Amino acid sequence: MRKNFKITIITCLLSLIAAPFLTSCSDFFEPEQEHAVNKDDRYKSLFDIQTGVLGAYSKLRNVAEQTIILGDLRADLLQVSENYDADLSELDKVTVTKGNRFVDSRGFYDIIRNCNDMIANMDGVMKKDAAFTEVVRDAHKAEMITLRSWAYLQLIRMYKEVPVTNHELDQVYEGEEIYEMYDRSRMLNWLAERMNWAIQQESLNYSNFEGTLWRKQFVNRKNLLGEIALELGAYGDAVNLFIDTIVNFGGGQNNSDLKCEGFTGDDWEETWSTSTSNYSEKLSYIPFRKSNKQQNDLEMYFSSKGKGKYLLRPTDRVIELWKAQVRKDGSLGDLKRGLGGSFTSSEFDADKKVYIDPEVSKYQFDKKPFESDAQVTIYTASDVHLMLAEALNRNGEHRRALGVVNNNADNVTGIDKSAGIRGRVGLENIDLLKFTGLDKATQLDSMLVIEDVIVRERALELAFQGRRWYDLMRVARRRNDPDFLAKRVAEQLGDEGEALRQRLRNSDNWYLPFDMYANQGN
Repeated sequence: MRKNFKITIITCLLSLIAAPFLTSCSDFFEPEQEHAVNKDDRYKSLFDIQTGVLGAYSKLRNVAEQTIILGDLRADLLQVSENYDADLSELDKVTVTKGNRFVDSRGFYDIIRNCNDMIANMDGVMKKDAAFTEVVRDAHKAEMITLRSWAYLQLIRMYKEVPVTNHELDQVYEGEEIYEMYDRSRMLNWLAERMNWAIQQESLNYSNFEGTLWRKQFVNRKNLLGEIALELGAYGDAVNLFIDTIVNFGGGQNNSDLKCEGFTGDDWEETWSTSTSNYSEKLSYIPFRKSNKQQNDLEMYFSSKGKGKYLLRPTDRVIELWKAQVRKDGSLGDLKRGLGGSFTSSEFDADKKVYIDPEVSKYQFDKKPFESDAQVTIYTASDVHLMLAEALNRNGEHRRALGVVNNNADNVTGIDKSAGIRGRVGLENIDLLKFTGLDKATQLDSMLVIEDVIVRERALELAFQGRRWYDLMRVARRRNDPDFLAKRVAEQLGDEGEALRQRLRNSDNWYLPFDMYANQGN
């Protein structure tokens, strides 16, 4: 039976200050100078390994806003405001060049190098510290493999092929830049193999300090493997992994905090404020603590207040989707996830029926701009449930999949009070005939229609979390239908979107240009 290691951390290890995700080093794989020390001085004890794990995870802060902007600005959820710059305009038009600052992948490779360094040097610590046993070593190694796998998964979605390196920091610093290029298929299968080993190892549960929930700052192993399985089309495996995550990681069959039950008041909104919310559906998240001088740039991009430059705004398309949702009482409007939840606006043009200068508010910036802790989520309970629905549907379990989206009447996870994604925010169930506009159920292709429902629900629920572009890629690739992505991305532009639609019908244009030796910032 697997156990959790509870390890007490007595110093504030994650008060590490994150640097911007752009660096000025001329060598793609070159580490930061602070790491260029003798590895024997870095790793002497279990405590050094613990420090290294948390230090590696602190690197996630360097790619947080990059991940969100790349995932939603190229899709149909974000668009540039009138204050846009050239790099953002390229993303908005999906015409990205190598010089674009968001193309720089070195933040992800910084994570990978740190993980490689930890993995390569753990055996030596076993000889120096009796507390660092083989079982403890494998638990920490699994954590680094998981974090590294998450970084590689992001990269292989961003670029058509990417270099894979197993070198640790010292080796790379000495100029030994040996790597192999992996395409999507090879990468996903390699990640699945490594993660299948990782989920069998003991999990880490570092003790809390300063109110921080450490287990939720680690990338969830089984959920990551489930996401990889979903990408590979191993739908039965994905279903089992997602249910296991919801039930067991969440706290048990009937006590899981990942069960997606109903909300009252501002509970849905509060899940996006701090890690100590009364009700939290966070599964894995990246913390930013302003008290420790950790500040991301999302407020600068989204807010018009304080130091905000208001560079990006929600698209009219996603706002209209929220407005069109029907509540259980028959009234219109997604009142929890739309206005006041995911976006805000101080003015409404009654003639044009549009909100004036809408702002992304999902991260609670409008309440305490530049003061609150702006958490960036990696996985939420609703994200896991919707991936579960997607896997169920493709596994032939259409009714159960729709139940996860609607009201979970079939109780897929076996958890009491699991209300379903729409049910928990007070929205009516999706009727497939009404959704498609067809007259007869015999005309329905249930699998494809339910998949369309899930894709739309993910937009409504997960807007501004950096998931949309990759959702569209995954489904378009699965259907062998590039227009599935092209149509949705281009239609927000109206008549002007036809050229973009034609370009995106070629899947080669879905990927960012990769430059191994980018020298941006010099």
